[in-house]
Amino acid sequence: MVLLCQVRSWRESLLSFFGYPHPYRNIILHERRIDLQADVEIFSAIEGGLRAMWKSGVMEVFGVRTNQRQQLVDITAQLQKCVSEVGLKDGLVCVFVPHTTAGVTINENADPDVVYDVLDVLSKLIPERAGYRHSEGNSDSHVKSSLVAPSLMVIVEEGRLQLGTWQGIYFAEFDGPRNRQCWVKAINN
Repeated sequence: MVLLCQVRSWRESLLSFFGYPHPYRNIILHERRIDLQADVEIFSAIEGGLRAMWKSGVMEVFGVRTNQRQQLVDITAQLQKCVSEVGLKDGLVCVFVPHTTAGVTINENADPDVVYDVLDVLSKLIPERAGYRHSEGNSDSHVKSSLVAPSLMVIVEEGRLQLGTWQGIYFAEFDGPRNRQCWVKAINN
């Protein structure tokens, strides 16, 4: 079933559907206009899906405190908590780091030497001082965050993050210590 709302944005669409005093709006269903005021049964059938879409559209934010210039912080538990709090059963979760000198990555979480090795190799590939034009003293941090990436997607099934046996999700700090944020967006199936 294709459902497109004819309002300026999806958020306004959902507010229009469930807002007062006019809870019903016109929608396009299979590219035909249907007046929901005249056909309450159709609205009732799709109302649950729209509410789920609205709930899954909520963005969660949590903080990450780093205490070293370069550090990988395991945030798997915080992400699972966000998934549980929004009630996502099946879908995707997007994790985004809104910083230009940090990122997010998936890697092994069983052996702490892996974290050390990742940071060590990045430091050798991209040294802190290498004649960069950017004069703030954190040019290497910008390059490292570009390589690691600011976001990733993880599959969620039955309310659980779908990670491999040894995988964990890490916040990657390259210009710490700082107080940082992770933004999490749930996408319902």
